[in-house]
Amino acid sequence: MRAILTLVALAGLVPRAIAQPIQYAAPASGDRWMYPFNFSSGFEISAPTFGAILEPGFDDRDSQMLVTWETNAVIPSGLEETEYHIQRVTVRATVANNLVWRYDGTPDPTASYYPTTDPDYIADTDAGRPVELFGVGYRNSASALTWNEFSSFSTGSPDPGPAEKWRDAFAATFDLSGNATDVSNQVRERLNPAAMAIGTTDQVMPGSLVPLDTTLTFEVDLCDPTTRAYFARSLSTGRLHLAITSLEPAAGGPGGGSGGLYPRFYTKEDPKTSTNPLLRVSLDIEVRIGVRPDVNGDTIVDILDFLDFFGAFGAGDPFADYNSDCEVDILDFLDFFEDFGAY
Repeated sequence: MRAILTLVALAGLVPRAIAQPIQYAAPASGDRWMYPFNFSSGFEISAPTFGAILEPGFDDRDSQMLVTWETNAVIPSGLEETEYHIQRVTVRATVANNLVWRYDGTPDPTASYYPTTDPDYIADTDAGRPVELFGVGYRNSASALTWNEFSSFSTGSPDPGPAEKWRDAFAATFDLSGNATDVSNQVRERLNPAAMAIGTTDQVMPGSLVPLDTTLTFEVDLCDPTTRAYFARSLSTGRLHLAITSLEPAAGGPGGGSGGLYPRFYTKEDPKTSTNPLLRVSLDIEVRIGVRPDVNGDTIVDILDFLDFFGAFGAGDPFADYNSDCEVDILDFLDFFEDFGAY
């Protein structure tokens, strides 16, 4: 222990040669209004996001926006998932309708969508419903590598036609092994999924109507290990799919139908995005590549990594959050020590 403490003290005297993370910032390469009655997949100029809550034959998250990035031109693909260390993920989407739905930048419990006569009903304490970001899961013959904005809504049956849980690609949460849970029917299934992020803006007061061209920012919660694992898997394959969704009811109340009082976002097909690319859904991500104990990113596991880590650990520096759980504690120390000893 005395030797370790000495090294920690010396670490403050050694310059940290920490490689900069890879920066990837780009508009989406594909975007799709994922709705059973969208018959022009990949060509719509905007994507509505709404719910048909508890409506038989329709998913609660009836209308979803699925977005794709081909990341391997900037971030190397094909590495082990453990070699992708996600440091920041931000998604931005711009509103394509004007003053028809109310801003809510906070999560709402699933029970707030239940009928008021349900004994488990919880009243929503603020106006509006949040816009949420999820990963994407697949069924039938679809996969992350094969699905794209022009793919069929479903290769199952019926197509087209109302049915629950039959879309090939859907908003989902994941476990650490990559197993997907479809959250499209979270109300009827009484799920309480945690979104990767909720869309927020400082340009609109909570509960106020949202103006045209307002940009919502989704800062992804990377304290969740399943979220980090999802992005690592996606970067390893070279393709990232995300779902932007809302349970804002289509008709302004429980159930589906028409009305338009829900969020709608620009797609890359809208003519306005050709002159103003900032209107497109975009991704900003930072990732460090390499084996875990190479904490300074110089591609070599050596005494400099040891000194850098323990110097940061002794100072409580977030750099020493080795297991990425958003806390610097003894678990980071033990995990690093074990990994470093293996090299």
